[in-house]
Amino acid sequence: MALRFRFAKGEKVLCFHGPLLRHATCLNRKIQDNRAEYLVHYTGWSARWDEWVFATRVYKYNETNLRKQKKLEKKYKKISKTNRKVGKGCPNAEAVTFALLGTTLKMPRLAALGLQERE
Repeated sequence: MALRFRFAKGEKVLCFHGPLLRHATCLNRKIQDNRAEYLVHYTGWSARWDEWVFATRVYKYNETNLRKQKKLEKKYKKISKTNRKVGKGCPNAEAVTFALLGTTLKMPRLAALGLQERE
């Protein structure tokens, strides 16, 4: 069965860059190792930030995902503000993403960063 692309060239999308969803445009797409990859350009960023990403990082540009983006930004600001107050520095982006999304994956680094898993 042939892989199908979820996003068209030139389509406006939301893409994870670190722990946050960013506005982006799909510039190109390809199949690599039987997985779809997309070349995305982050809106307002220099072209040197353009990158190939797997489909798991790219979301449709719609109201539901825009709400998700705002929710992640709000939670990230709260977490970042807390870490600045206690002087813990910038948290690991992967751990923050798991914390923001409320995943049940076990990550031993969460406790070290002062974050807790959601139950």
